[in-house]
Amino acid sequence: MSSRTCPLCRRQNRRCTGDCEFGKYFNKRASDFENAYQIFGLNNMLKIMRAAEPHQREAAANSILDEGKIMRNNPASGCLGHELNIRAEEVSYLRVQEVLNQVLEFCRQNLSQVNPNQQVDKTSSPKKDSSS
Repeated sequence: MSSRTCPLCRRQNRRCTGDCEFGKYFNKRASDFENAYQIFGLNNMLKIMRAAEPHQREAAANSILDEGKIMRNNPASGCLGHELNIRAEEVSYLRVQEVLNQVLEFCRQNLSQVNPNQQVDKTSSPKKDSSS
């Protein structure tokens, strides 16, 4: 028997015996559970969990909790807005990578002009100093 009531039993006004069907999936993320509860409601959460196969229930619970958290943090655009933000960040990082690759190529070209007898290996990245 657990000393704390799981969030699922607490919302159903039940005493938690520790062997509740879905409590183990929500216990460690009680604040995320509250967000999901406010967004989806308890009945919808239970329907989703019951519809999932037993081996998929942890993933279903994580999805419910993550979506509830996202919707709580950004109710206007929700999950779609979150995905669009992630894609925009990815594009930004790819642009930075492209610029860094151009700088690296420029440095390699200038290095070969400074010391034409030394060949520059274009496939390897700079070696990290192991003494640090």
